[in-house]
Amino acid sequence: MRKKTIIYTCVSFVYALVALLFIFGIPDFVILPILALTNSKKLCNPLVYDLATIRKNTSNVILSNDHLLFIVTIIFLIICLFFFVSFIIIIAKIKQLKAEAKIGVERAKIKARQDFFSKMSHEIRTPMNAIIGLTDVVALHSNIPQDLQDDLKKIQSSAHYLLGLINNILDISKIEQGKMVLSNEPFSISKLVNSLNDMLQPEVKKFGVNFIISTDIKHDIIISDEIRLRQVITNLLSNAFKYTPSQKEVKLEIKELQSTGSNAKYYFAVIDQGIGIPQSEHERIFQPFEQIDSNISHSMGTGLGLPISQNIIRLMGGNIELNSQKNKGSSFSFTLSFPLGKLIEQNEITQDNNLVNKNILVVEDNLINAQIIVSFLEMKGANVIVSTNGKEALEAFRNSKNNFFDLIFMDIQMPIMNGLTCCKQMRMLKRQDAKKIPIIAMTANTFKEDVDNALNAGMNDFISKPIDVNKLFATIEKYI
Repeated sequence: MRKKTIIYTCVSFVYALVALLFIFGIPDFVILPILALTNSKKLCNPLVYDLATIRKNTSNVILSNDHLLFIVTIIFLIICLFFFVSFIIIIAKIKQLKAEAKIGVERAKIKARQDFFSKMSHEIRTPMNAIIGLTDVVALHSNIPQDLQDDLKKIQSSAHYLLGLINNILDISKIEQGKMVLSNEPFSISKLVNSLNDMLQPEVKKFGVNFIISTDIKHDIIISDEIRLRQVITNLLSNAFKYTPSQKEVKLEIKELQSTGSNAKYYFAVIDQGIGIPQSEHERIFQPFEQIDSNISHSMGTGLGLPISQNIIRLMGGNIELNSQKNKGSSFSFTLSFPLGKLIEQNEITQDNNLVNKNILVVEDNLINAQIIVSFLEMKGANVIVSTNGKEALEAFRNSKNNFFDLIFMDIQMPIMNGLTCCKQMRMLKRQDAKKIPIIAMTANTFKEDVDNALNAGMNDFISKPIDVNKLFATIEKYI
């Protein structure tokens, strides 16, 4: 298409040049072709007329024929117009090709970034699982000296802080790719607030602030993404604790503004008496990797929390508003509407699972990770069998008696046969327990597509690495 347009333009330019010469004066070497266009065969015979005669007769033809001059002028204008349009088309086509090339480059960058984050997520979470898991295993033992318990808590705190940074980077990647998806499940606002209060008490004591919670709600059960809402509130409160001097106040305020029967609107605000934020910085701090004051001597995070929180709230249909002045404190607030819901009564998870006489198959190629989960399970009395790849696990399940295994924990990325293929083939076996055996995915890949792939392969649930011991036992209690 591009080559044809260029050719047509060049031909149009030549035609236009010939038309100009024809009107304003024609050199000798182009007289004969021009006369041929006039269909005057007599004038075109150079053997009968000499060049002077031809020029004279040509002049007579042009000057005596007004119609021919008018027609040639119109043709010239049409050719010029065609030339101009062709030129515009070329420019537009070039711009389009440049735009397409730019889009292609951007897509390639996003794909490369996605692959990088996915790989790095797996590679970083694998050793993190070892650090957190082994620390949890040691911490579960009794008769540990107090000084050792304190050291273990420091290791756990540092490991979970590093895990939080990894999760923030992955969240930014999901947001950039438009892949952050919210869940919609009923949950209790009051329970959320109570759990936040318990979870944040160590930070409250660390920074020495006065933490106040104020709630005024009529409808306690809403339908939304509890984990993401918790993430936003936790981030705003953590920032408030960091930038508020000791003995000053940090307040979490939640109140119901109105309800319509099936929906209710809520106001959330985190208000502090901290150092405040200058007006000139209000937009900048919502940009990734930006902080209020990068000169503060101690670490204040990566600057990812606010951008992630803002994007989450926007996905929920709101917007975080900032009201702050330097040295006068800050207020981060947002308003959201939620459908009202009803909780399904569930048995309380005690995490005192008795797994005696329970047979559990653990499919894990990393020996340290396998050791960690085996330690957790054996502490509860389970009989654990380990397979190092999908093929071994498939044979172990195929050769076992019906209903011998009570649960299977399946890693995803493994040599010889991965977890997805193994699960699919297990489900296809012609035996009584093939369809109903609970299979739980365990993987360091935490993107939504990884979760979807596991569930689509026939797995019942999904646990991300590093393994949280509380979530591990809570998941076991769901299926055993």
